Amino acid sequence: MVYGFIALAVAAVGTAVVVIKDRVAEKRASRTIDE
Repeated sequence: MVYGFIALAVAAVGTAVVVIKDRVAEKRASRTIDE
């Protein structure tokens, strides 16, 4: 039970990190295109 919760938390954090990095990458790309 505990390990399942930990695995779920790790998966959630990993997904959040990927989404944030993706958004940051898009912002950087749009900035370079604008400039």
